[in-house]
Amino acid sequence: MKPFGLNPLLIWSLILAGAVFTAAAGESDGIPTQSVLSLSGLKAKAEAGDPMSQVFLGYRYATGEGAAKDPREAVKWFRKAAKQGNAYGEALLGMAYQNGIGVKNDQTEATKWLEKASVRKDGGAAFSWVGFMYWAGRGVGKDEPRAVEWFRKAAEHGDVYGMKMFGGALFKGMGIAKDQAEGVKWFSKAADLNDRDAMSYLGYIYYGGHGVAKDLPEAARWYQRAAEAGLAEGEARYGSMLFEGEGVKQAETVAVNWFRKAAVQGHSGAETSLGIAFESGRGVEKNETMAAKWYRTSAEQNDVSGQLNLARCYVIGKGVIKDLQKALGWSLLAKHNGADRAGEMIRWLEGQVTPAQKEAAEKFARDWRPSGNRSATNEQFGRGNVQPATAPTGEN
Repeated sequence: MKPFGLNPLLIWSLILAGAVFTAAAGESDGIPTQSVLSLSGLKAKAEAGDPMSQVFLGYRYATGEGAAKDPREAVKWFRKAAKQGNAYGEALLGMAYQNGIGVKNDQTEATKWLEKASVRKDGGAAFSWVGFMYWAGRGVGKDEPRAVEWFRKAAEHGDVYGMKMFGGALFKGMGIAKDQAEGVKWFSKAADLNDRDAMSYLGYIYYGGHGVAKDLPEAARWYQRAAEAGLAEGEARYGSMLFEGEGVKQAETVAVNWFRKAAVQGHSGAETSLGIAFESGRGVEKNETMAAKWYRTSAEQNDVSGQLNLARCYVIGKGVIKDLQKALGWSLLAKHNGADRAGEMIRWLEGQVTPAQKEAAEKFARDWRPSGNRSATNEQFGRGNVQPATAPTGEN
């Protein structure tokens, strides 16, 4: 029994989910602090002459996020940053002239400012920001082909975020003709610059043979690198390959350690995997109570596999007190989340509970809300990491 299914992934959701640009000011793991300041705090820093604060203030006015939308005010602050030689200000001011947003359309001025940005150290990251705005429709009309062109420019300037976005666009054929081999090339460039997301993407690519020949040892190598860099997705995936001996020598105890690392970061797929490890006694001492605990942790993050496994535990009283009403509630919730295979379990349970219990279970599923923040990465954890959701036999 695998801890979770390695089904084809929605890789693009990894890059775009939440549509949060995190490469500003050359950072790849978080938005600079100016972006989380209050409007008054940000304005104070901008008025004091801080160029990145001016950029972020302009961005807020351009998008209407955190301030009343005002394109003219946005351009004013982009211009102040640009005149200080800030690549972001130059690129965003160029974009404004290019589109006639907050200023009169002027391609000559647009070219001037974009060319200035292109020779700056942060020019690539600035181009990624412009690409993101086109991609997400922030402050400008949504335009995937134009966004991809900016990501290409950013990638060619050595910006890692641009490389990932351009690689993803090529890989999925979004805004540009599909070319998986070229997409892999750009992911590889980003990975060579120690980008852990790109490492994980490459693990997926080699695991499934997407645009390359399937190569499990190579997939394991990339997932291991991502795991060692602290990426929860890499930790969970590498753990899975170790658990099953796919592309690497089987090492269940080591696998469980990786699951723990990912679970600490809130990775619901890894939490389900820990549940399976505890339930089966693989890589850890068998403990059904701990298994149910981890299934619940995963289920409460809206992980379908965790929900189905927890429902099964309630059906047979494994690690929890037997409760068919709760089993039905979690099964209904899993089905609502797309787990069609929950149907057999639901039909069986509906024949076992009272009408009042059925009504209560339906209300639970209807009113339930997930706890915590579940990353898009966890959405990838395919629908294979669950034991059969059938009428109980008392056996795994």
